[in-house]
Amino acid sequence: MQFKAISAVLAMLVLTACGNVDTATRNAPAIATEPVLGIGQRAAPQAHPVYALNKLTVLVPDSLTVSEANDLIPAADIVWRGDAPGDRREQIKSIFKTAAAGADVKDGQPVDAIVELVRFHGLSEKARYLTGGNYAIRFRLTLTDPKTGAVIAPPRLIHADMPMWGSARDVLSDPASGGEKAIVTRFLSGQIGQLLGHVET
Repeated sequence: MQFKAISAVLAMLVLTACGNVDTATRNAPAIATEPVLGIGQRAAPQAHPVYALNKLTVLVPDSLTVSEANDLIPAADIVWRGDAPGDRREQIKSIFKTAAAGADVKDGQPVDAIVELVRFHGLSEKARYLTGGNYAIRFRLTLTDPKTGAVIAPPRLIHADMPMWGSARDVLSDPASGGEKAIVTRFLSGQIGQLLGHVET
């Protein structure tokens, strides 16, 4: 009997101690949790702004350097061979404007877009035929209100890279692709559509 009484007292002490353990949650930061979804349920997509392009202005600063050198990687800001020799700055402006027109971004909040070119480095003839490479296109994009000129989306640097390694010569010369200029223009159309919220990321 004495042994049973002692055992009972010890069991009560253990239970009491467990009930008094501090789990240190009082000072812990709150944790944001997502709702648990049942089978077949899908989380609602997050809303994002969608813009309708009213006007596009393309700025190509005179400070950007242009190279016609047939080096593997010409040292310049602008390297473009998709048009006949000429004013590369004007040719790139034309590419952006054609790309924007083809992006079909007519629904949403109207905006004027300002593109300021930072880099447009395509493939030289040597790179195209030997190694391929990467079309490195950099520009700052600003969105403004067409009526007031107020900034809707402040300038942000866009990195638009189009890899064209290895088989660049075959792809760029394939008549079915439309050629280098058509490929780059279609690529930029997709980029502009995505930036204005018309293509899901």
